Amino acid sequence: MNWWQDLIVANPMLIETKRFMRRFLGAHAMTNWIAVLIIGILLSMVVGLIYIYEFNYIGASMAALLTFSILVPIMLHGAVAGERERRSWDMLLVAPVTSSQIVAGKFMGAATAIGFTALAFGAAILISYFPGGDKLPTGTMILLVIASFAYCLAAFTLLVSTRSRRSMTALGIVYGCLFLGLIVLPALLATTGADNSESAFYLNPYYAITQINLERYDNFTPPSFPEGAPVLGRNSYVVYGFAHVGVYLGLAALCLYLATIALNSAGWEDPMLKRRK
Repeated sequence: MNWWQDLIVANPMLIETKRFMRRFLGAHAMTNWIAVLIIGILLSMVVGLIYIYEFNYIGASMAALLTFSILVPIMLHGAVAGERERRSWDMLLVAPVTSSQIVAGKFMGAATAIGFTALAFGAAILISYFPGGDKLPTGTMILLVIASFAYCLAAFTLLVSTRSRRSMTALGIVYGCLFLGLIVLPALLATTGADNSESAFYLNPYYAITQINLERYDNFTPPSFPEGAPVLGRNSYVVYGFAHVGVYLGLAALCLYLATIALNSAGWEDPMLKRRK
C-alpha cells in the first residue's frame, strides 16, 4: 500500500497538522479566543436548553451544522491561495513533496480540528432529548452525517483554494456555493412541482436530519396508509443516514482528487509542477 505510506505514514506535509493546530487552536491569537468563545457560548446555550426545556436533539444538530458551514471554509480557504499570497508557495513547489502529499497534508490538518469539534457537538447531541428511547443509534447516525458533511465541505474548500489566486476570493466562492446549493437551487427546483421537492433537497444535510426526525416520529405513531401498502423511505437510517454519509465521503474524495489534478496541471505557475506525479 504505497499510497498509505506516501500520504499518511511518511508524508512530510503532516507538519501541516501541527501548524494548523498552532494557528487555529493556539492561545496566542485573539481570533482563536473569539472562535472558542462563540462555540462555547453556543454549546452552553444548547446544553442549557436541553436540561431546562428537554431540548430536542434537532437543535444541537442544527447548531453543529451551522457551525461547520461557517468555520470550515474559514479554516481552509487560504490553504493554497494563502500560500500564493504570502509568496511561500514557491518554496513549497521546490520542496521534495508531491502534489498529492500537499493536498493530503492540508486536508488532514483541518480534519483534526473538525474531528475534535464534531466530538464536542456529538456530546451535546447525545445528551439531548430523544423521544422513543433510540438515542444511541439515531444520535450516532446524525453525528456521522454532520461529520461527513463537514469533511466534504473541507475538501471542496481545499479544491476551490487550489484554483484561486486570492484567499478571500476562495472564501467568497465557497460561501456562494453553499448559499446556492443549500438554499437557492433547491428552492427553485421545488417550485417546479411537488414531485421534485425530494430530489431538490435530498443532499441538503439540514433537510436530511429533519427527515430522520420526522421518520422517527412516524415509527412511533400508527401509519396513516392502508395495511400492506408499500412503505417507501421509512428506514431513515438507510435513506437519510448511510446514503448521505457515503455520498458526502465520496464527494470529499472526488474533490481531493480534483485538487491534486489542479496542482499537477498548474504549469502556468511553475513548470516543475508538470513533472510531478
